[in-house]
Amino acid sequence: MTTPWSDLMTQEVTWEPRTGLDEYSRPTYGAATAVRCRVVGRPRMTRDVDGQEVVSTTTIYCDGNPGISPVDRVTLPDGSQPVILRVESYPDENGQVYQQVLT
Repeated sequence: MTTPWSDLMTQEVTWEPRTGLDEYSRPTYGAATAVRCRVVGRPRMTRDVDGQEVVSTTTIYCDGNPGISPVDRVTLPDGSQPVILRVESYPDENGQVYQQVLT
């Protein structure tokens, strides 16, 4: 998908949607998908999905709306897999939705 923001999305993260739990109650994940994005290391205070005040260290700006949720797993370009604290969606003037993932 080409959007006005596509030129800024020069990185990729790997996204794996959570599919359920195994017999030991550990999360299981679906097939990995590459998502064009921009990864910005910027500490800031935010609230997680439970409403607790936490520090987010990385913001991932996604090109479009891949459908990432807080229970999914993302792998950053450096190979780390931080916990997803919050996912926000923002529409533009044409109705296209973009996701911002805070880790």
